[in-house]
Amino acid sequence: MLLTKELAENDIINRTKNYEGLRNLLTLNNKFIDKSILIEHIINKLNSTNDIYYDTIDAPDNININNSVKGPRYKYLYETIKNIDIILIWHNKERSKYEFWATSKKKLNKSMRIIKSRINNAIKYHSS
Repeated sequence: MLLTKELAENDIINRTKNYEGLRNLLTLNNKFIDKSILIEHIINKLNSTNDIYYDTIDAPDNININNSVKGPRYKYLYETIKNIDIILIWHNKERSKYEFWATSKKKLNKSMRIIKSRINNAIKYHSS
């Protein structure tokens, strides 16, 4: 889904105010991320484009699987954000979804494939 820049900004801002997970992401141990770096990254990405793509995938109901997908203190989500150079990946616990914001459809799809793969690997690991 292609979002307007304003809608994406408001959506992300609301998450920073209302969800514990993003607060945790923004307070990660300094060896993984400085919160100002992530905030700056989000602002720079939002300012660099008018096209913002959004999509979701279902999150597993199992907390252990989700913890494996996200990594310790959200490390794996942040690494995917950084490596693929997307705006944000968000685990929305209330909707049981992983939400993605990106500046191109290609980056959006690539980041979603990575998270889907992590989900499948975590399911296999926790099933054995």
